[in-house]
Amino acid sequence: VLIAFLIWVVVVNGDDPEQTKAFSVKVTAENADSMLKAGKVYDVVSGDDTTVYVTARRSVLSYLSASDFFVTADLQSINNYTTVPSVPLVVSCTKRGVSIKQEAMRCEPASMKISIEDKVEKTFVMSVVTNGNAANGYELGSTKIIRGDTVVIAGSSSTLNKIDKVIVPVSLSGLSSSETLTQTMKIYDKNGDEMTNLDNLEIKTPDGAVLKDGQVKVKVNIWQVKNGI
Repeated sequence: VLIAFLIWVVVVNGDDPEQTKAFSVKVTAENADSMLKAGKVYDVVSGDDTTVYVTARRSVLSYLSASDFFVTADLQSINNYTTVPSVPLVVSCTKRGVSIKQEAMRCEPASMKISIEDKVEKTFVMSVVTNGNAANGYELGSTKIIRGDTVVIAGSSSTLNKIDKVIVPVSLSGLSSSETLTQTMKIYDKNGDEMTNLDNLEIKTPDGAVLKDGQVKVKVNIWQVKNGI
């Protein structure tokens, strides 16, 4: 019986050997609000992307992709804001029905390095940028950001100095009546590139209300076109 079992193990290992596969994964910084409350902000120096190495049976690895892994750096673990901290990365497999032991997964690099600065604030004017056309027989009359066209952005001075403009894109496609739309602002740097990593920024109205995900309400007035006038 023992010999038969050993033969079975050899056959299984030969048909479905254990292998190691690499996946490129974006790192998510968590609990940045704890740093903001301390009057500090951060910029990522390195480690916002990592390679996850997974060791498992070949049959298991064949079901996995990079989107099945979630890698985090917990900023709440930082105790000293005066140094350039290295925040450990934690990886988990989110694939339903697949269980991989923690020791079978590792990240390279294994940490995110960040620089820490005092939080500063700067006020920017938002511009509404429309695209598309209203429904046939209608046209755009005017647009207005409900809570005003200025926004206060808090972050590091090095990051704020890169900001060139803040726009609020609004699609007019198919509109035939005036509406109030919830839109997400976009921030562009001085090279004309969109700044997509806004985790280390706090965006709020001049009266201090935090704009979650940079969303604002825009009143869009649509007029009916009257011919012959």
